[in-house]
Amino acid sequence: MIYLGKKFGNTNYTSTFTAFSSFLRLPFWYNYQLFFELATLFCSIFQILFFFQMNIFVAKLNYDTSDDTLLGAFEEFGTVDSAKIIMDKFTGRSKGFGFVEMPNDAEAKNAINALNETELDGRTIVVKVAEPKGERPQRRERY
Repeated sequence: MIYLGKKFGNTNYTSTFTAFSSFLRLPFWYNYQLFFELATLFCSIFQILFFFQMNIFVAKLNYDTSDDTLLGAFEEFGTVDSAKIIMDKFTGRSKGFGFVEMPNDAEAKNAINALNETELDGRTIVVKVAEPKGERPQRRERY
């Protein structure tokens, strides 16, 4: 086992990279660059497989549009994980917008370009990449 800053035999290992370099007989910068590139590649693959889903915002929906109708419109362009129309919690009626999640970025961008400013259930819809929720201003207390 190699410890940082410890001396083993005739070699003083000041870092794990130096120890790795001496083991492979390659210059330090080459090993570091190789390690960095492999780590970056692994992280990219991991994010694509597990985290990157494009969240799509759909506005100006007809109030009678259902989740299934929205799902069907986007399924023509690829796999859809979920389609959700936002409902008013007091009236139970649609608020006129919703969100669609698609796992493949290319399919999602294709769907956005194709469906933006098109007609769905008698209304022209707006389709965009959803933006993350920002900081909301704190509401003032009510008396």
